[in-house]
Amino acid sequence: LLAIHAAKRPPTLGDMSTEARGFLYTAMRPHGYIQLRQLPLGAVLCIVRLTSCNRIAPNIHHVIGQKEFHFGNYTPGRYAWHLELVEVFPEPIPARGAQGLWNWERAS
Repeated sequence: LLAIHAAKRPPTLGDMSTEARGFLYTAMRPHGYIQLRQLPLGAVLCIVRLTSCNRIAPNIHHVIGQKEFHFGNYTPGRYAWHLELVEVFPEPIPARGAQGLWNWERAS
């Protein structure tokens, strides 16, 4: 199981294509978010299960789909994690994050 943590800073739109920005805002709206500054930051959002991991190949965009492709770095040689949603928290849980994998203890 893995906890998904939102970064402390929102995504930088300047680094995204116009198409990716459109996908982002479309994904945000059903959850009540209209602007990036509304997104929860610096918090654990949910728990997922890692179901598989595949090395990125040049044709990965045919496997993962166009929307997903715009939200990640799929450079050949990296890895794509396939996740299954386990639990979404009713409210984000503030937590200090770190780059890469790190241990997080859920408060009881």
